[in-house]
Amino acid sequence: MRRISSIVPIFLALSLSACQTTSGGNTPKKTENGKRILTASTCLTERIFQVKTFKEPFLYVANTNSKTLKIQFNKKNGDVSRDEQGDSHADGTIDIMLCPNGFYAGRIPAVRLAILGNKSTEDIRSNGGLDILQSAWIKGMNTRILAWPAAEAYGVNLYLKQTPPLSKSTGVNLSGMRIRTNSLNWLVVAALGAVPKSISPRKIKRALAAKVIDGFVFPNGNISRHGWDEYINVKLEPSFYRPSMLLTINNDTYKSLSIIQQKELSLTAAGYEKESASVWRARLSRDNNAMRAQGIRMMYLKGEYAKAFQSTVHNVQFRRLKSQYDIDQFDQIKSQIYQPYK
Repeated sequence: MRRISSIVPIFLALSLSACQTTSGGNTPKKTENGKRILTASTCLTERIFQVKTFKEPFLYVANTNSKTLKIQFNKKNGDVSRDEQGDSHADGTIDIMLCPNGFYAGRIPAVRLAILGNKSTEDIRSNGGLDILQSAWIKGMNTRILAWPAAEAYGVNLYLKQTPPLSKSTGVNLSGMRIRTNSLNWLVVAALGAVPKSISPRKIKRALAAKVIDGFVFPNGNISRHGWDEYINVKLEPSFYRPSMLLTINNDTYKSLSIIQQKELSLTAAGYEKESASVWRARLSRDNNAMRAQGIRMMYLKGEYAKAFQSTVHNVQFRRLKSQYDIDQFDQIKSQIYQPYK
């Protein structure tokens, strides 16, 4: 039997401070052998690594150790489509959800700001940043944040066919390169001098082979699995962004739990948050080693070049968000999750 170490982060303090034992939402409480049954789901396919680690460190431990809760993973999500899960989570049809927060960004504008934090999760908790984010999730979607899995290990990187020249203003100069990206990083790629290209992940390998693109932006830890490392020669470090994946619970469901149930769930989520980072680091190490075996160079920017690169990425995004979206307490959230690079 696996045990979660006694980690009691601010999630627990936040949880207990808002404790209510009255039932919330329209879904009746279900029990089995004296245990409260909660449903869990994810917006991702089961083969995705994040889902595998969610099922093992979180669901396994919760169902093995809890004396008061049973969490059922809804494999096919019932009649709820992938794009509708945010609504179903908000109304309590789905109790617990692991999902990239981009799926429900329309409900919570602060979602777009949260991924730009470069302070540690511990610092964001201790300085009150998580309190503000928690309020935004409750207000916008009627959900609470349980855990920010792999927050200290996950990131997004640039992968290139050729070594880029350095630049004191942007870190690297990608002029003349065509870089695959999504809408989130369109302006970032352009700020670095490249031509952004919109290509689905399923077509990246084909685009690389056909020389349609000279590189791509993608989350770390997944490159060799897709076979994309056959066509690149450089992985640019440092990575940027925090993970957009959050473990959340419907707020009405949460308030209907007893104090003991809330405590058990919060402790399990805290352990999952910590262990998921370790698991992701191990996966990232394997992915990097596989790329090195292919002869791919890990290009680590340092000093003024690292500062210029990271500042460019984040400043572009902060300007975009402030001009395009009405995010409550924008400046305060930014100050609590982000520290300018020195």
